[in-house]
Amino acid sequence: MLIAAQNVVSQTVDTITEQILLTEQSIQDTQLELRQAHSSEAVHLAQNILSLRKRILIGLEEAHDSPFFARCDVQLKTEDKSKILYFGKFSIPELNIYSWTVPAARIRFNKPGPFAYTSETQNKVSGEMERIDQYLIAQGKIRLMTTETQENPRTLVHQEKFSIHKTEFMLPEIVERMEKAQDDIIRANAYGSFFISGPAGSGKTTLALHRIAYLLQAPEHNTEFDPRKILILVQDDRSKEYFEKLLPSLGITNIGISTFYLWAMDLLDITTCSYVQRFGKSESERDLYEAAKYKAFQNLISVRIKNPFETLKKHYFPHFSNSQKNLFSIQCSEGVLDKFDLTLLLLAHKHIKGSFTKRQRTYTRTLKDTVKTRMEDVEVKYSSIVIDEVQNYLPEQIRVLQSCISEKTKAMTYVGDLAQQTSLFALRDWSHVNEQFASDRIIYLDKVYRSTKQILQYIQSSGFKIGIPQGIHEGDSVHEFTLSQIEITGKIMDLLPNLKGKFICIIGLEKEDVEPYARLETHYCKIMTATEAQGLEFDTVIFIHRKNNMDLEYPETLRSEKKKVINDQIYVALTRAMNELYVFNLTSNDRI
Repeated sequence: MLIAAQNVVSQTVDTITEQILLTEQSIQDTQLELRQAHSSEAVHLAQNILSLRKRILIGLEEAHDSPFFARCDVQLKTEDKSKILYFGKFSIPELNIYSWTVPAARIRFNKPGPFAYTSETQNKVSGEMERIDQYLIAQGKIRLMTTETQENPRTLVHQEKFSIHKTEFMLPEIVERMEKAQDDIIRANAYGSFFISGPAGSGKTTLALHRIAYLLQAPEHNTEFDPRKILILVQDDRSKEYFEKLLPSLGITNIGISTFYLWAMDLLDITTCSYVQRFGKSESERDLYEAAKYKAFQNLISVRIKNPFETLKKHYFPHFSNSQKNLFSIQCSEGVLDKFDLTLLLLAHKHIKGSFTKRQRTYTRTLKDTVKTRMEDVEVKYSSIVIDEVQNYLPEQIRVLQSCISEKTKAMTYVGDLAQQTSLFALRDWSHVNEQFASDRIIYLDKVYRSTKQILQYIQSSGFKIGIPQGIHEGDSVHEFTLSQIEITGKIMDLLPNLKGKFICIIGLEKEDVEPYARLETHYCKIMTATEAQGLEFDTVIFIHRKNNMDLEYPETLRSEKKKVINDQIYVALTRAMNELYVFNLTSNDRI
């Protein structure tokens, strides 16, 4: 059985290779036709054909190494002969391979026996499932195979022993091992707000991205959800770079992936400033500075000043101390903005204009069959917005984004966990952003796929609520030390050679905690704060834990807010580890 299945895979890969070559040639031919086109109709037609063929090529290239993950032998009531259906990430109908997004793909969750589903044309399709095989295929080779028939229960045919260490930022691929419950989430009603929550490592972001992939590829939705009208917001440049590489493998192209600061600067047409996550020399200075800035949100004033720093000055100075006014002057001289600044500028813009518009080029055809272009102000509206790590957004940021969603779809997808907040004044309650989710629009993923049993037990023993699923993989014990700064540095230098080939991250709560190790950063060893590492995962995490002694200047409300943020930052840092975790507690008399 395994040999026959592997032969099918090999033949399929060979056929896909041929199709890739043919498609590449057809793309070249179409590009030539486009260059030679003389009329606007010919140009438009060639551009559409070129776009289609490029999408087909992406699908073929992605399917090449792993063409399918399920085989279903079915006897349809409307047909005399049984047929074999394969399901994969992309459709190749001539090979009987169909995308996981088509309605028929749901039968792969059934047991052998009677089945029924509703087709794309709303027709009822029914029949008998005779056999179902599940596969994990990599590099054109079957790594795992199970089979099940009506006569025989599910049987493991083959399982290859292999382990994969992370060599780059990755999110777990779930299409091949998707459960029915996850598939239900992905196919849930496209309209209205949706919240996908769960502990670190439960696959929240991956599931949200697969939902977007489904909306863009499912025939019943792909006219409503244009990729150019979808906005995916991730938390930093590293995540943005990763998602831009990941999404084409899910069939998603031409989609807006951004960070909040890039999106805001583009919307506000700010081109002369750069972004900084937090501004200030010390942790307490940054905290108090942000607390003063946040007060200004409550008192927007109508000012029409082109220079963003002059607008900010008008709002901030009534709430700033003299030292904070001096700090703001330094910030202006460096030309940097943080998320509080950008959020206030957006709120002030909307306060004056009522909505957000973007200068765009529009095209119209003249009577003489020529194309006329002009620039117009177009209202910024999206058919769908995905906000990753939503727990770190200010309520005001979310309200700004809500004002940009289409009234027709109202498809806001929030991804995150309110127990993982690493920023001050972030979202605490959904009522603060006027969101009320129906029971079937809040999804909590309780299975953690990331860490070993020993790491989860350590996190649990540290006072955090986290479930430990049955059957989770075992690993090494967590290593914990209390050392001085010099001793920690020496210990890490001894550790790194033994961790060669693994994806490592040295994590601290604030940038001061990890600055001593900046020189150790390589392609395989990253240096980050807990906030920067949020949403990512690593083979090995080295956590530098410095106890925070809050400044006497902290008012009680800020002190309470800060304590919660610190607790959540520790949770985030610990839950980045997949296989190994080292915790270095910095001795209290050795502050960085």
